[in-house]
Amino acid sequence: MKHRTLIGRAGVRCADGRRARLDYYLLRSGGRFGLEVRMRRGQERCRACLPELSPTPREALQLGRTLHRWTVTPCAVRDVLEELLSR
Repeated sequence: MKHRTLIGRAGVRCADGRRARLDYYLLRSGGRFGLEVRMRRGQERCRACLPELSPTPREALQLGRTLHRWTVTPCAVRDVLEELLSR
């Protein structure tokens, strides 16, 4: 069973001038932790789900807070995480 906890919420203005809301979640499934980023812009919705990033909540939460602080959108999550995890 998957549990989801809200980490943070952010608002951004897209290139077309429309506003979007971003929600960042910590996911827990069994003994693994991951992240989900959801974006809502009017009726349009998209999300990125990375369910098994870490065996510890601390590491996943730290990555989630970084995504929130940088207002990373779902389409950029994988690239940003790849860069962060390669350091």
